[in-house]
Amino acid sequence: MLVCPVGVSRPSVNFASNSDSNQFKFGTFIPPAPPEKKRRFPNALKWVLGVAGVVALCATISRTGDKFINVFAGLFKGAQKNPESEVLQKLVAPVDYSKIPEIATLETMAGMKDVKAQLMPVIDKIKNGNRSAGLYKDEKGGGKIFALVFEGPSGTGKTFSARALAKSIDAEVFQVNSSDIVTKWLGESESNFSNVCDEIIKRASNNPKKQIVLEFDELEGLFRSRAKTDASEHNSKMITTILQQLDRLIAQNNLTNNITVVGTTNLYNNLDKAVQTRFNKCITVGLPDKENLSAVIKSKFDVFKDDVLKKANLNYDDLAEIMNRDKNKQANMRDVNYIFEEIGNRLSAQEHNSLDSGFVKDVFAKYMDQKRIA
Repeated sequence: MLVCPVGVSRPSVNFASNSDSNQFKFGTFIPPAPPEKKRRFPNALKWVLGVAGVVALCATISRTGDKFINVFAGLFKGAQKNPESEVLQKLVAPVDYSKIPEIATLETMAGMKDVKAQLMPVIDKIKNGNRSAGLYKDEKGGGKIFALVFEGPSGTGKTFSARALAKSIDAEVFQVNSSDIVTKWLGESESNFSNVCDEIIKRASNNPKKQIVLEFDELEGLFRSRAKTDASEHNSKMITTILQQLDRLIAQNNLTNNITVVGTTNLYNNLDKAVQTRFNKCITVGLPDKENLSAVIKSKFDVFKDDVLKKANLNYDDLAEIMNRDKNKQANMRDVNYIFEEIGNRLSAQEHNSLDSGFVKDVFAKYMDQKRIA
């Protein structure tokens, strides 16, 4: 083994192509090759890769919990959020029911005698402005009318009744659906509802003589009881915030006396208890009996010409009897609408040339038979 003294270069081998140089040469120093230059990425490419990495990290974290990704995504969304979004514009734009002929008033509403009997004194108080001052008291004590909830089975006419109330008092209506209010972004649900209340308070202050109705459809989608074991922390906070906004409307109504809140629900007992105290007048809308069904069926046939109806020789009580023949599958108002859609479709398709008793009974019977089988 050859050991080089200190200060003496180690022997090296030169493998040059020249044959004369292909030999050991002692004392020759060959410097190391210069390091390769590292490629530098453009700043824009670095930024893109960085964002992609963060998104991938967030996606991984979201598999075990969505709180972090909601907060992170909410920051980006908040920076890009357009305050004049389509959803917000829809929420703060009132609807004029007086221009929608399909919506009835209390006077033109067919059937539903029990509901009308409960609504008539409410409408009278609102129209005459003789609501009691202060916060709402128990309705039996003649307290202030501020919020009503229509509860009952699906398809019985709860939304129909709520809109009849709004049209009867000639109100501007702000419609709130849980699908419009509730979003997956933290804090946005509360912000959406706050914007609605801001607009209502502004309009109520600017024009105290104009009635305003805030209409909630399917309250259980927004106000599910916080006492449930599966209630999320975010949902509980959202309910608390929305209730605080409702209290703002109560305070404004005490000043201007022109705000009414109405809501509908199939699941009244599932509503949060604090919500039930705000919606302090409850009107139950049950399944229609034979008398009410007959009145509704007659109103539906009123769109046909008088001479056609005379030739048809229809007995509305008989048709109502067909619908309520099976007590286990009782008909509701939605069933009436479906039946008349079918009658219209078959007439327009010229499956039947005229409106006669046999044809109408056949449509009614077939629909109810299908409902019993389902």
